[in-house]
Amino acid sequence: MSFMYRNEIFKEVQEVLSEQLGIEEDKIALRSNIITDLGADSIDLVELLIALEEKFDIEIPDSDAERITTVKGVVHYIHKRIYKNQSKDPRQIIENLTQNLNHVIKDGKESVSSIVSYFLNALINVLEISRDETFVYLLVGRTGVGKSSTINALMGKKVAETSRSKPTTMDVTFYNNEINGVSFTVVDTPGLCDDYVEKGKDSKYLEAILTKVPRIDLLWFVTPIYETRIRRDELDGIKIITEAFGTDIWKHSIIVFTFADKADEDYAEHLQERTENIQGAIAEYVGTEIAGQIPAVAVDNKKETTPDGKVWLAELYTRVFVRMSEISTIPFLLTTVNRLSFIDAFTASDSEQKTINLDEEQKGDIRNKLFSVIPALRFIGEKIGYAFGSVVSTLTSVEESKSIGSITGSAIGETIGEKVDDWINPVLRGIKELMGW
Repeated sequence: MSFMYRNEIFKEVQEVLSEQLGIEEDKIALRSNIITDLGADSIDLVELLIALEEKFDIEIPDSDAERITTVKGVVHYIHKRIYKNQSKDPRQIIENLTQNLNHVIKDGKESVSSIVSYFLNALINVLEISRDETFVYLLVGRTGVGKSSTINALMGKKVAETSRSKPTTMDVTFYNNEINGVSFTVVDTPGLCDDYVEKGKDSKYLEAILTKVPRIDLLWFVTPIYETRIRRDELDGIKIITEAFGTDIWKHSIIVFTFADKADEDYAEHLQERTENIQGAIAEYVGTEIAGQIPAVAVDNKKETTPDGKVWLAELYTRVFVRMSEISTIPFLLTTVNRLSFIDAFTASDSEQKTINLDEEQKGDIRNKLFSVIPALRFIGEKIGYAFGSVVSTLTSVEESKSIGSITGSAIGETIGEKVDDWINPVLRGIKELMGW
């Protein structure tokens, strides 16, 4: 089966559900629960799965079927299966986009509206494919230092347990999560920096990680700020991680100092000293060029600001964004874009999620990372960013996406409208604001 966009899948799923359950298609929404909202019984579900397998030429194992309860879940599952079968690579799409756009601009024969339409169409392709990428956080730090609380605050929901009792074995814990349709994994490694009696089982401990995750997209080295020196078990953790994953893992890493309120009175000096100490310990294994580039962020999970008055959540978000592996940058943006302050009025967030308020310097850092991931964004910004921004400003739903053709003078608008669903508009708006268009 050729690659399909979610809206295309949704329409066909609507048709199948309508036929199987005898419900009008316009009564079937993405948020509908197949059992409670659409009234499917156990026999209906079996027949529905058979119909979906035939329609999309896929097999749905019973273990997967049990977890699919909503129309949105069905669409997302089918999209992932089709994506996997097609093996589309967002990096190749981005490379092609950059090359083609560069040729179009240099050629000079295309109108601004045509270039905007072409770029918007290609960007949506990138976002669609990136949504099916995953990313992995590796947490390194001893038990009780606030690893889980900090990562939960960043992601806006509970993605790792915070109430675990002190472990007695060097167990690796994998937390599999999904936000906005993007899957990611948090790997907690308490044994690497806890001085337990089971030292010596490091190879078995790390083998569990290496066999279960394809790559590490960001390493979090988490330690309390109030320590006066780096602990022996933390030094061992640095050594073990470097030997297992190689020096390059530190190129995608951050240092997180928890309990910022417990720093010495001279907070800035204390933070700098602790940062240099940790970087120095890492440099013993990777050299100063890599270690010196690892940023440090101080956090306080009981307050919104650190002792110097800075909002730590925005700084943590920025450092994570900048230091993530390139292939995971867009998936990470997709999981968090609805919490960025400049689109709050556009899309409602969970009331319990904290809004991320970025200052201009932080926006600049994120913008530069996006330029490195999608170079075509820089081309558009230099040439016709204002025109792209004007088009995106009009988008609030799928119907508005269909009207792009009249806005830009191109017939491509209807095509774009057929490809997107409502999740993509906040992302486009977020990119527009980050770019300053």
